[in-house]
This record gives sequence, C-alpha cells and structure tokens, in this order.
Amino acid sequence: MSRRALRLSKMTINMGLRASLAAAAVWCASSCHEGIDTARRAPPKATLGDDMFGVLCDRVGADSLTEDLTGASYRAICHYTDAGAYGDKVDTSALTAVTGDVSLKARALGVAKPPRSGWAILGANGLGLALAERLARAEEVVMIDVAPERCRQARASGLRVVEANALEETTFGLEEIEGRLRFVGATPNEEVNFIFARRARELLKAQEVWVGLRRDHSAIHPEMVEEIRGQILFGHEHRLGLWASRIETGLVEIETRVAGENAAPPPADSGPEADFLPLVRRRQDVSTPYSDGLPPKPGDEVDFAIVRSRLDEARAALDSAGWLSPSEPTT
Repeated sequence: MSRRALRLSKMTINMGLRASLAAAAVWCASSCHEGIDTARRAPPKATLGDDMFGVLCDRVGADSLTEDLTGASYRAICHYTDAGAYGDKVDTSALTAVTGDVSLKARALGVAKPPRSGWAILGANGLGLALAERLARAEEVVMIDVAPERCRQARASGLRVVEANALEETTFGLEEIEGRLRFVGATPNEEVNFIFARRARELLKAQEVWVGLRRDHSAIHPEMVEEIRGQILFGHEHRLGLWASRIETGLVEIETRVAGENAAPPPADSGPEADFLPLVRRRQDVSTPYSDGLPPKPGDEVDFAIVRSRLDEARAALDSAGWLSPSEPTT
C-alpha cells in the first residue's frame, strides 16, 4: 500500500472514532435522569473587607472563647455562608456546659465566661475569715486554704472554699479562682502571701492585690509589694499570727469607726502588743481591705479589731487620730 493511501486510511479511522465518541456523549447526556442545573449560583466573592473582618473576628473569638479550640462556636459570626450571610450569635452548643445563674446569663449573651468579679482570700485563719465575712456583704468571696480543718470552719461560716495549694499554678486555673478579680494574701507567712499575689498578677492579670506583711519578719519588703503594684494589707506590717490567734480565741472586739474631717491614717503598731488593727474600709458602698494606699476621706467607715483588754486605750488613740464613733458627726 502506498504511503498516501496509508495516511488516508488512518484519517478515516480517526474521524470515525471521533464521531462515535461524540454520539456516545450525546446519548449519555440525553439519557440522564436529571437535567443540568442552570440555576446554581456560585458563592459570593470575598472582598478585602470580608477577609480583614474574618481575621480580626477569629482573633477576638479565640481570645474571648479560649475553651473553643476549633472556633466552631463563632465561625458563623466571622465567616459568611454560601449565601453570603453572617451569623449574629455564638453557637453555645459547641462550648462547655456551664451552671449557675451568672454563667447561664453570660452564655445567653454569647459570652464564654461571666465577668470576673469578687475576692479570693488566701488563709482561712481568724484574720482571713474576719476579712471575708465583711467583704462578702458586698461581693462574692472565695477562701483558699490547704488545711482541711480550716476549710471546714470557713464552710461552716457560709463561705465558699477551695481546698488547694495556692502556690501551684493549677490552682489559678480552677474556675472558682480564675473568675476572681481581686486577691488577698492573709496568711501569717508573708512569703506565701507575696508569691500568691505576684502569681495572681502574672497568671490572671488580677486587678488589685493585697499582701499581708509580718512586723517581726523582713523577708518581704514594702518595696517588693510596690513592684507588683500591690498594697500592704492593713496599711503596715503587723503581727499577723498574733492577730489571727486573737480573733480565733475571741480576744478582740470588732468596732466600726468613721473618718472625721481631719482623720489621719491609723497609727502603725508601736509595740509588741498592738491594741487595734484596721480590717476593712467602706467608701460609697465599696468595701476593700484597709490599706494606706487610699488616704482617709471624711465619711469613710473602717472596721477595727480591738483587743478587749485594751479597749479604752485603743479608743483614745483612734479618737485622737480623727476616727469617730458612728454616732458622732464627721464634720
């Protein structure tokens, strides 16, 4: 066969195959049960604004809803659907279940955790309990102690208690502790008080911290408390163990005094047997542990622990410093 005839033969075969394949394609298309969907719409094309919003929204969601590791609860808010619509609610079914009125209300608003509030007080001794009972009249208080008996006594007083080692990082991750806003170290051990306050600052970004310092010890200096932006509990160094024991054994009386027009900070301990200790200050319905960091203002109320056997001497000292009994006028 000549080369020309061979080429013609191949062309004829190729054209026949193409015709057969085209006919098969037409047959398959015409034999489909459903027709081609010509109404399908492509998803909307993202704009630069969509992209920027998605990145920022994901970052805010991850920071706020730290328990949601996949971002499932806020994905609909940060990224539009195929229809181009954004969600406006957090999918709480993708979050850990919560209990309690405050937490449930927070979840209803699409918030991962209730706002931080209240107090965490380290040391369920007599001194810590005296503080807690007064602060709890205005805000929620949680006591922390490692001793089972002290924890039992605190619970018997109606206080919430976490029985744990306050110096362990895991303790600060507990829900009862993580949700507090202000922290107080009120044990007789000033080193423990300082470490507790410092870690509350570092780990939980605590708004305010108070550190109890011992008058008969010098491991922690006031300057160290200032470095962590803390306040010295009760204004000065005190014999913390002695005062805790006095309160526990009923040797003190709690008396309220009101700051007069020229009230001065209560004088510091001047001897081994201090007569009184300023515990809690109230100003415009806000209660805080007493500290010299906030100068007295006329009308301030302060609860003092006073040694019963030295009532007359203590009252005379407070009178001379401008701290009046509630029945006396402040101006």
